[in-house]
Amino acid sequence: MSATRVPKANRPPTPQKVANLRATFTQYEVTLRGKTARSLAVLQPATVEKVGEFARNLGVCEVVLSQAAALRIERIDPNRITLTDLAACVKAVGPEGKQELVLDLDSLQQVKRNPFKILRTIAMDVFMLTFPKLGRKVANKKYSFAFCVHPRKFQDVINGFPMIKIVPNIFGLREAVLKRLPPFRLSEITLNGETGILMCVGWDRGMFEKSEIKHEAQVEKNKKQENDLNQAQKKIVRMAVLAKRWGVEYIGLGALLPRYSNYGYCLHPGEQDKITKDQEEIAGLTVTTGHAYTVLVISKMVNKLRETILAVRAEKKPSVPAKEPIVAIVGAAGSTGACSARKAAADGARNILLVDMEKKTKVARLDSLKKELEGIYEGLTVEISTSVEALKGADIVVVVSSAPNVIIKSEHLKDGCFVVDDTQPVNVCPQISIERKGHVQVLKVLAPVKGIFPRYRFDRHTPLTDYVFTCLADLIMRVKTTLKKDTIGAVELEAVEELDRVTAENEIHVFGEDDFFGLGQEKVSIEDIKAIALFAA
Repeated sequence: MSATRVPKANRPPTPQKVANLRATFTQYEVTLRGKTARSLAVLQPATVEKVGEFARNLGVCEVVLSQAAALRIERIDPNRITLTDLAACVKAVGPEGKQELVLDLDSLQQVKRNPFKILRTIAMDVFMLTFPKLGRKVANKKYSFAFCVHPRKFQDVINGFPMIKIVPNIFGLREAVLKRLPPFRLSEITLNGETGILMCVGWDRGMFEKSEIKHEAQVEKNKKQENDLNQAQKKIVRMAVLAKRWGVEYIGLGALLPRYSNYGYCLHPGEQDKITKDQEEIAGLTVTTGHAYTVLVISKMVNKLRETILAVRAEKKPSVPAKEPIVAIVGAAGSTGACSARKAAADGARNILLVDMEKKTKVARLDSLKKELEGIYEGLTVEISTSVEALKGADIVVVVSSAPNVIIKSEHLKDGCFVVDDTQPVNVCPQISIERKGHVQVLKVLAPVKGIFPRYRFDRHTPLTDYVFTCLADLIMRVKTTLKKDTIGAVELEAVEELDRVTAENEIHVFGEDDFFGLGQEKVSIEDIKAIALFAA
């Protein structure tokens, strides 16, 4: 009888590997009880390294991991395990006053889903849409704000709505059911005594998959795309109506919802009547796309990076005037990209590169923006390009493009380059963080928000901890400051400057040198930034 070959991934770790791993965690002052060390040894080295660094930095006293959970986690790409995921696994154990932190990895990537609770929530939301007065009496609940999202792909639907699997996937039946799903509440979000909701619009492949890769001009020319856009706006208006009936005063649009809501204009008072037959006006609802806050955070990140690069260059060559860093904006023909370029110029950047797709309308916008900036700011040099190859000379690359896949790769960047990434899905190759570690740094655009407590039950695309995506941070800032002003349409520099003033007046921390995070949401220190800046000095 021939011996059965054990797959490499399932082979038990060697005693030496387990001993080395236990010694490493002992140096971190982290205890590994029972078979935890053996279970950790099953994981990919990058995963173990990430867990170890997280445990050491947070002061965790013990790590717990069962063998069953290790086999599940072993298959997860280490780049997809974020600090948000690990933070959700930390528990405080022990008597009050003597509590210690334990990192329980058995709960990693586990999202609790109660199908009956989901169905009950949807049923209540349908009841609220159909019988609003009776619904308010039955629910006896009110929310102050709502953050609206949508599934990007069909797998997101399966993750958050697993009971759909019981519907036969024949003749498009499953998608037909999902397409007719009304908007519904995903979960509650608590913020310093204020309770809000995370809302989701129903799945529609034509709305968020096919349309995503179409250019706006094509949407206007193609009848099917026009229909998809109209259907999207109907769903968004319906979601806003539901939010209003739950007592919501502030509503934020996340992901692709700003684009398909005409950047929030379809929720403007009276406009929804042109889209649906529903005559109820969404009066008093403050709507924000979050783009202004995104530009504000990006500008503060760019300013801190420019300041650091200039300081490093001046220190390295004190006898020579420090060369102004080149700031590249990828997606500069778009609303967020154009405003980011204007803000960078207003903040003192003097070498700006505008990059976008090689299309007549986009090139015309780049030309117009170049003339505008050079006409306002003396000594400003603005270059334009339709190729990512032009990024090879940039010191700071701001990515606000909306491509459906990766467009920026390692070969497009020089050593000492910083990439400020605000794309979903990610347009920057994740391998850059591994292949060019210590030479190129990819930074995610996240905003610090203290006191937020989510009960998130959908998936892990959106981190909902003390650092959140800027579109959600914009909404939270308005709730905190009671700023009753819509931010819809193209982003204007005046709106960004107003947010800067309002946050300063209300002592809201927008961004600082301790708020840099990598592509995997790992912490990046200012010392790391300075070390990489040396390559560009």
